[in-house]
Amino acid sequence: MKPDQHICYAALDVGTSQIKMAVYSPVLTPALQLIGHRPAPVHMTPPGKATCSYEALCTSVSSLFDDLSLFLREHAFDRVYLGICGLVSSYLIWDKQKQKPVCDEIPVWLDSTCSPSLNKLFSKLAGGKDIRLLGSPLPQGTNWLITKLYHHRTRKLSDNEIFLQLGDALFSELSGCYASHFSSQISIVHHHTREYSRQLLSMTGYEIHHFPELSSRVFPVRTNNKLLPRGFPCPAFAVPALADFYASFLGLSLSAGEGFMLANTSEISGKATSHAMISRPFITLKMEKFFLLYGSTNTGANVMNWFVRNMLRRPVSPETFNELNQQAQCLDPAETPLFYPFIDGERSPWWDSTLQGTFAGLRSGHTDAHLYRAVMESIAFCRRYQFETMPSRMPRVIKICGGSARNQLFNQIRAAVLKRPLLKAVYPEIALTGVLSYVLDMVTSSPPLSPDYESVFPEKNLIKAYEKKYSLFLKHMNKALKLKI
Repeated sequence: MKPDQHICYAALDVGTSQIKMAVYSPVLTPALQLIGHRPAPVHMTPPGKATCSYEALCTSVSSLFDDLSLFLREHAFDRVYLGICGLVSSYLIWDKQKQKPVCDEIPVWLDSTCSPSLNKLFSKLAGGKDIRLLGSPLPQGTNWLITKLYHHRTRKLSDNEIFLQLGDALFSELSGCYASHFSSQISIVHHHTREYSRQLLSMTGYEIHHFPELSSRVFPVRTNNKLLPRGFPCPAFAVPALADFYASFLGLSLSAGEGFMLANTSEISGKATSHAMISRPFITLKMEKFFLLYGSTNTGANVMNWFVRNMLRRPVSPETFNELNQQAQCLDPAETPLFYPFIDGERSPWWDSTLQGTFAGLRSGHTDAHLYRAVMESIAFCRRYQFETMPSRMPRVIKICGGSARNQLFNQIRAAVLKRPLLKAVYPEIALTGVLSYVLDMVTSSPPLSPDYESVFPEKNLIKAYEKKYSLFLKHMNKALKLKI
C-alpha cells in the first residue's frame, strides 16, 4: 500500500521533559508537522528519586489526541496510523483487571533508588555472562529495567498483573492489547535475536508471561478508550511502542562509518559499524543493515538547564540561552575555567554514579558567560573521550540532533573539540521522524523519511585551543579517579 491522500500518519513521543505529537501526510507537505507538545510530568526529588504520574501523563497525552482529532477532521482523513516512542526503564506494574497501574507514581529511568542492588546484580553478570545472555555488554547502572526488576524482585505479580513501559501502557489504553517493540525492553532482550532472555529474567524471579508480547504488528485502536476524544473522526491503528533512542536511530538514517549524537536531556553517542563490536563500556545493537556501538550518558542539556536554573537563578528559556550565547561567543577558551559536569554521576564510558561535578581554575574575573561556556566545553570533552574510548577510529562525520543541537555556539564547540564536522539535523525532532518512518515501513511500500542536514565545520583556531584544554581536562579527571581508588 502506498501513502494515500486520505491516510494520515501520526507519532507520539513521550520524553523526559516534553510530550510531542507530529503528523505526516505526503499530499499536504513533504515534511512532518509538529501539531502539539505538553510538559512531561516527571518529578525529581532527592535522594535519587525520579517518577512520572501516570494520570497526569494520560491527561497530557489525551489533550494531544484532541489536537490530532482537530487536524484529522480539518483535512477529512479516512484513517490514521499511529506510532509511539518513549522513555524506557520505567518500573510500571499494570493491573489488567482494573486497566491501570497499581501505583500512579512510576519510577522512570532517572530513578536511582535501586542502587543498593547494583553490585549484587552485576556480580551475577560478570565474566562475560551479560554478553552471552544479551549479545552485548550491559554496563553497571541504575537506569536499566533489569536493575529495577532485580531490586524489587521480592514483589511477586498476581495473575492480573504485568510489567509495562509507559509507552506500552499508552498502547494498551489505545488497543486493549499488551504488546511492545523489543527496544522498549532493551536490558532484558537479546540484542540480536530480539527475544526475551529467559535466563536473565530468571535472576529476578519473573518469567516471560509477566511482560508484553514483542510484536511489530499493526493493531486496531478501540473507539472507547480514555485517550481519544469522543467522536474521533476516523478509524485509527497503532503499532507497539519503540524506545525513544531507537526511534532516533531510525530517524537519523545512519550509514556504516558515521557517528551520531542524540543531544537531549541526556546524550547518547556512538557510531554505526559494518560488523558487531564488543566493548565493555558500551552497548552493541544490531540494526537492519549495520550494527551500532553506543553509550548513554548523564551529561547533556540537563547539566546546562541545572546550571542556568540553580546556579544563575534564571529561567530556562530560549531568551536566557540566546543572551548567554551572545556573551560567551567572543570568549577565548583559554580564559574559561574547567568544569566537570557530573552532577548526577556519569554513565558511559565511566559508569560511576559517585562522580561529582565541580569547577576548577575559577578566578575573580570569571562571569556568568565564562562559566556557561565552560559547561558546554565540559560536555563536549566528555563526548570526545567517549568516542576515543570506543574501538577503531573516530567516525569521519558525526550526525547530531536533539534539543541542544539547536544551539549554534554549542555545535561550534563540539565540532572543534571532536575535530570532526557535524551534520546537524535541520528538523530537530528526529525521534518523531524515526517513529513515522517505522510506521510507514509497516503499512506502506514508501521509503523512510530522510532528514535534511546542515554542516558545522570545526574552526582551526578553536581546534588548537581545545586540544590543550582537553588534555588538561583528562589530566584532572584521571587524577580524581586515582584518588577515588
